[in-house]
Formats: sequence, structure tokens, C-alpha cells
Amino acid sequence: MPKDRVEAYNQSFFDLVTALKKSDKNQASRLISDQLKADNSDLLVQNLSGGISFERKMKIYQTGNIEIDGVMYPAVQYKYESDLSVSPTDIITVVFQNDGKIKKIIPYYSK
Repeated sequence: MPKDRVEAYNQSFFDLVTALKKSDKNQASRLISDQLKADNSDLLVQNLSGGISFERKMKIYQTGNIEIDGVMYPAVQYKYESDLSVSPTDIITVVFQNDGKIKKIIPYYSK
């Protein structure tokens, strides 16, 4: 994935994180796809706010593409900077549309 696209997607995700920190549903809504909005963005915001640790810094773990319903989409996986393990225990996969809007967020949190 080209570096400029990764940077743009990264900025979109961290803008969403900032909006969630502030409980700014309007800003969060501008950053997510129409499909996510249709899937009840209030529930999405509530779930992410409960799962993402805003006190811990995140960084890109890896980038690539993910297939959803037979279509390939760009994706960025994040891990917490404090997690030094080879395979991170908590990962947040963010799937993007080509326009930079967030299509899907797939969190994996350790128990």
C-alpha cells in the first residue's frame, strides 16, 4: 500500500479516536461509511469507546488488504505501543473504503 494512502487512512482512524474521546458523534459519523452508519453508529461508538484504551498510544502494526463479500479493501492493523510481543495481544483492524472512510472496525482484545 502506498505510504501516502497509509498516512491518510491513519489520520482518518486517529480523527475517529479523537471524536470518540470527545463523544463527538457528528464528527465520528463523518469519518465512517454509510454502511457503518446503517449498522447503528451509536452502538458502534459505544462498543469502540468501551474497547479502545485511549490512555495507551497506538501505532501501525501492519497494512494490507482484506476481502469482504468478494471485494478487496485496504486495511491497517494497530497495536498498542506498550505491547512489545511479537504477536500483539490486542489488535484493532480498520478496514477503509478507497475514499478514506472507515468501512469496518474489527477489534481483537485479549481476555
